[in-house]
Amino acid sequence: MSVGHRANDSFLGLFIVELGGAESLIGMAWFVGVVSEAVVFFLSYLWFRRFHPLFFILIAGLLYAFRWFMMAGMDDPSHVLWLQVLHGITFGGMYFSALQYISKLVPEELQATGHLLFITTFFGLSGVIGSLGGGWMMEHYGGEGLYTLLGVFAVTGVLFLFIYSLRLKIALRET
Repeated sequence: MSVGHRANDSFLGLFIVELGGAESLIGMAWFVGVVSEAVVFFLSYLWFRRFHPLFFILIAGLLYAFRWFMMAGMDDPSHVLWLQVLHGITFGGMYFSALQYISKLVPEELQATGHLLFITTFFGLSGVIGSLGGGWMMEHYGGEGLYTLLGVFAVTGVLFLFIYSLRLKIALRET
């Protein structure tokens, strides 16, 4: 899921231009995404009272898939703005939930290291893979091909995370 997110970070502007959008639309798209992200981060403390962080990562992954598949079928660049509202829910939900989950998994004395490894993987390694692979996809298959592949990545991530969460539940019941 993070590879798709980082590829979108790198190629959203090119995709808008590919669809015929003005460069000013790129700035508006990022503005909408960041504002929705801020709202999600502001309200996120309310969520974790009732549900496990993995639940929110799964929801974010499903919304990532929906967002990427919708973008793959897009032909009007102004519609990107509407999907950017999901940026806050997808990125904000996944990022905050992942940090919460790491805090539950890692012993207190190693939490800084756990968070650092997550951030390095999310922004570093995923950024490299997303930029290299996304650039190749954009060059050979355009935005439609890129966002279709990102949707497939998101669905795959959700499936693996769902299997992991089921195995985790089974393991907890056995102990």
